[in-house]
Amino acid sequence: MTEPSKDDAEFVARIAGPLKSTERLDETFEARVMSAVHAEVLGRLDAAHAARLEKSESDRVWFLKPRRFQISPIAGFALAASFAAIFFLGGTALRIRQNPTRQVASDTVHIVRFVLRDSGAQSVVLVGDFNAWTKGATHLVRTSDDGAWAISLPLEPGRHEYAFIVQDRSGERWIADPLAATRMDEFGTQSSIVDVGRGI
Repeated sequence: MTEPSKDDAEFVARIAGPLKSTERLDETFEARVMSAVHAEVLGRLDAAHAARLEKSESDRVWFLKPRRFQISPIAGFALAASFAAIFFLGGTALRIRQNPTRQVASDTVHIVRFVLRDSGAQSVVLVGDFNAWTKGATHLVRTSDDGAWAISLPLEPGRHEYAFIVQDRSGERWIADPLAATRMDEFGTQSSIVDVGRGI
């Protein structure tokens, strides 16, 4: 190994001299370094906190994101039928709860035939509680030449009062049904009674 030349030694001494000297730091150096460190740490913490908040927000509104579901036609029909049953049963239960004394109406239809024989009648009208005793609402039809007048009406189950108004040459007459039970009101007017759904 060869010894360095004198020129090389001087060069190294000249370069190394300033590097070995004591460096005096500015009085604010430590404060600036710590400030930079704090800023770096806080920046990283803020970024991590922001990422956590963003993930939390996205987790909170996951149900608002559009999604695509695919079901078979049979499953779709079953689902629709289930919803319809829920709405139907819920509505029925609500109606019963709102009016618990009222029974669910029966689907039975009672057709009642009203017949009157009056050979001199020119027209016969039926009045009763089922048509609010309206004179021109329910006209009977002549069914034969011997003076039979008739009409068939659907009536709700229960007790109904009625009468006939007959128009003939002498004018207009109120007639109770001679083939039915009758009652007299407080004005002395007689009307007939029919019990629908009780042995008809």
